Amino acid sequence: MSFSLQAVDADGGDRAECLSLSNRAMAALRELLIEVADADRGTPVALLVFNDGTLVDPDDCRWIANNLRAVDRRAISVSRPEPDELLELVDGFAAFCDECATFGGFEVW
Repeated sequence: MSFSLQAVDADGGDRAECLSLSNRAMAALRELLIEVADADRGTPVALLVFNDGTLVDPDDCRWIANNLRAVDRRAISVSRPEPDELLELVDGFAAFCDECATFGGFEVW
């Protein structure tokens, strides 16, 4: 199982932009977001748990992007296996979320 994030227009139509993530990559991103937000409930992190077509709206896209940019990059560099790969993933997902925030968000498949 993996995750495919499909950008959508404000009217819900699919766009060309998409991002595919492994289960491991998505779990790492969720973990970082929970650490930064100091919570997992009441945040958009819950929208990233299942690949069932859940819509992540533009406001939630901005929340995710902003919180990904707030991760402690230095701590990741010293405490995580393969930190460069993880930080590249953080940057790529934040950029994808920023882009989707200008449309209608994205669906999690």
